[in-house]
Amino acid sequence: MPERDPSAAVLRARCRFGVALIAAAAAALAQAACASAAISVTRPGSRILVARNDGTHAKTVGFATSSFLSPNGKLVALRGGDHCAPTSPMQIVDVASGASVQAHGFFLGCMPNHPAWSHDSKTLYSVRVDDRDGANPRLVSVNAATGVETVLPSGNGRVTGWDVSLSPDGTRLAFVVDLSTPGSLAFHTALRVLNLHSRKLQTLRTGKLLSPVFGPTKIAFAVSRGTPATGFTVDTAVIGQNGGGYRVLTHARANRSFTPIGFSANGARLLGATTTGSVAINPRTGAVRTLSRTIRAAVLASSGRFMLGYSDSGSGINPGNTWRIAWARGGARRLLFRHATFPSLSR
Repeated sequence: MPERDPSAAVLRARCRFGVALIAAAAAALAQAACASAAISVTRPGSRILVARNDGTHAKTVGFATSSFLSPNGKLVALRGGDHCAPTSPMQIVDVASGASVQAHGFFLGCMPNHPAWSHDSKTLYSVRVDDRDGANPRLVSVNAATGVETVLPSGNGRVTGWDVSLSPDGTRLAFVVDLSTPGSLAFHTALRVLNLHSRKLQTLRTGKLLSPVFGPTKIAFAVSRGTPATGFTVDTAVIGQNGGGYRVLTHARANRSFTPIGFSANGARLLGATTTGSVAINPRTGAVRTLSRTIRAAVLASSGRFMLGYSDSGSGINPGNTWRIAWARGGARRLLFRHATFPSLSR
């Protein structure tokens, strides 16, 4: 009896093997997508979504008013709970498992203020207070694995501004303290840098200063002028990391603002925010180019090739949308999430 031709059986076996491989690869990709994220946003109902950088594979990780992804995309810090409390505990959530730890103090919840992640995603630097009234603000580091806080030195004055920024080499922290007399209407602050190894403090400049942003060679920050009666105008200034070379970069019209958001990794690009929009600031010349008049800047990719921002619908029920905008002149813009604000980006 002639032998049966095995080619058909072999082909069927190979086909089944190939399908199995494809399924396994798809499962692995899905698992990888759930293990880390590139973007987080706030949706209605204080729902925090994380997703890939193109907006796909979105999933809910918790409830808060603002979120901050770690550089590796595996952790996300949530602030504000499920309502807009003046101050709220902070949770650090594992994107893959959903497990979380809670920091022990209270942290400003409503405003999209910015803490700073260490580059290895193991520590979060922020400002905490003792109670819901905002008493005794202190600069702290938070262990991302345990939630344990360590109070850091900040010198005289009241830590304020809420934004902190970590140097590109991970060794120094920039922040602002209020030097005004408690209860005074005066606004007088100091820009300080803390060496995280030696714990040495350095005051770089005093004035009406806020929102420090570390770059490779300079620190950008906001400088304010004006009074409550006349209104305030905010510009972006830069200073060398040793305190020299102070210069006001931008020249906003009266009652307008240019607030620094972030440098690209090479320091060649600086993203700025206006009251409702986004601008590209040249850190060398101070030249300003509008990226959007209606999408407010939130974060610049470390490559400098694009930014994330959000529009404001004027409605708390249906907030604005989150967009991705290319840095290049005339660059493309892409709608990533409808009814989503306060985006953060892993690096």
